[in-house]
Amino acid sequence: MAEVTVKRVAADVNIQFHQGDDVSFSFRFKTSDDELIDLSDYEATAQIRKQAGTFDTPPLATFVCVIDGFDLTIDLSSEETSDLPNTSNRALAWDLQLINSSGKIKTFLKGDVTVDREVTREVV
Repeated sequence: MAEVTVKRVAADVNIQFHQGDDVSFSFRFKTSDDELIDLSDYEATAQIRKQAGTFDTPPLATFVCVIDGFDLTIDLSSEETSDLPNTSNRALAWDLQLINSSGKIKTFLKGDVTVDREVTREVV
């Protein structure tokens, strides 16, 4: 589980995984005073796009986000990762936003996504 200190700007967290795999990433967030942030009153959303700021097309993938107290887990299914484009020429972009109970949105994480091409496929 990664622990990330919350600052005024989103922390850079690059992620990498294999095409066709189920993937899961877990995070905890800390204040600048090194105190864990209770996420119980937050909602989370995270998406992958071709590049940051491209809103004219739907996201390439949307993570399932689960909050459990201080812990946040984001998941993508093998079906979703199978459909992601080749990243050998350019990484994709992702970010994670938390929305508090007042509706205020803050981007906590952002970064590049590298998808390694899969080799093994199910034999039919």
